[in-house]
Amino acid sequence: EHIESKGDICITGKLSVKRKDFEKEVEKAGYSVVSKVKKDTKFLITDDKDSGSSKNKDADKYGVQKITEHEFRKTYM
Repeated sequence: EHIESKGDICITGKLSVKRKDFEKEVEKAGYSVVSKVKKDTKFLITDDKDSGSSKNKDADKYGVQKITEHEFRKTYM
């Protein structure tokens, strides 16, 4: 059965768990993990909202909400 995705999220930086494990958790919560930030990306999960990484810059360019892993877990999982 196909579950409608709650949206695409992108991840950059360090996490409290292995990235593969976090991606599984995120997908269980109903989100799709994508490798690049695009206009329709719902969140960028980042350990540093001010980092100069290309994902952070793209999030700024497209107005994508940047959120920490902790904030995401607390609010969306």
